[in-house]
Amino acid sequence: MTTVVLADSDFADTELERQELADADVQLVLSSGSTVDAIAGAAPDAEGLLVQWAPVGAALFDRLARLRVVGRYGTGVDTIDVDEATRRGIAVVNSGHYATDEVAAHAIALILALVRRVCALDRSVREGRWEPLEHSAGIRRLSAMRAGVIGLGHIGARVASHLQHLGFSVIGYDPMPTTASVDQAATLTELLSNSDVVTVHVPLTDSTAHLIDAAELGCMPSHALLVNTSRGGVVSEPALISALEEGRLSGAALDVFELEPLDSSSPLRAMTNVILTPHVAYYSVEALEEARRRTVRGVLAVLRGASPEELVNDPTLAARAAGR
Repeated sequence: MTTVVLADSDFADTELERQELADADVQLVLSSGSTVDAIAGAAPDAEGLLVQWAPVGAALFDRLARLRVVGRYGTGVDTIDVDEATRRGIAVVNSGHYATDEVAAHAIALILALVRRVCALDRSVREGRWEPLEHSAGIRRLSAMRAGVIGLGHIGARVASHLQHLGFSVIGYDPMPTTASVDQAATLTELLSNSDVVTVHVPLTDSTAHLIDAAELGCMPSHALLVNTSRGGVVSEPALISALEEGRLSGAALDVFELEPLDSSSPLRAMTNVILTPHVAYYSVEALEEARRRTVRGVLAVLRGASPEELVNDPTLAARAAGR
């Protein structure tokens, strides 16, 4: 019988996976941990791999000689060595655009919380102080502000549309062609220099690692705000911390971090002008179920020799993997 191994997940149970796979006469095996030894030891003959957070690369591929497909719960695949998988003829699938609404909504929530200083005002009331103007002085009307959206894919375009409906003047930047209905800056520097709020919506790749570093933060007005719901590695945390500590940036809201969970000693934890959430922008009950179904069905499509909808790497791999 064909076997799929589940390396790790945050899910309360695996009933959805078991049912989807059982209907296709595929066996699900659970790994006892997310290490190479644990995953390979659980099912050395596995032809499919399901993973959420565990890193996947050459060392694991060496141990799973029959592996044909890796399915990652979520959109980002920066935890998977996609190039190595492609070289070995292993297909990589993900959950596609399962959480566009959720991530866009979370980004908007963080932007509004920063602009309206919701967390600082909430904190002051809880501490027994009634000083409405202390934390609200200088708050601006949304229609008087410009929001810059970096990355105009499915999520970025949705965020830009929401911001426009809220009254913001919106400018976008994406080196790739986009159909988003928004004015676009010619360069990243142009966007950063002319935005009151900047929100980041790009995947983590070699070209986007530390896309926002000291030089880029230095382009932003000192009153500006930065929001990141994409991947932590897109923004240099040391550079961001320095900019916030030195007053070169007014505030930030982060759902993602370079190292997760965020270290207990991180200066970000003590900053009252920073909002932190635990990499949860993707979440809703509906989105999680959709992610699970899309990923499992993508894995099954490859195992059947069909073309999966959410194939990340070489489109010929589905057929090649089927023949392994």
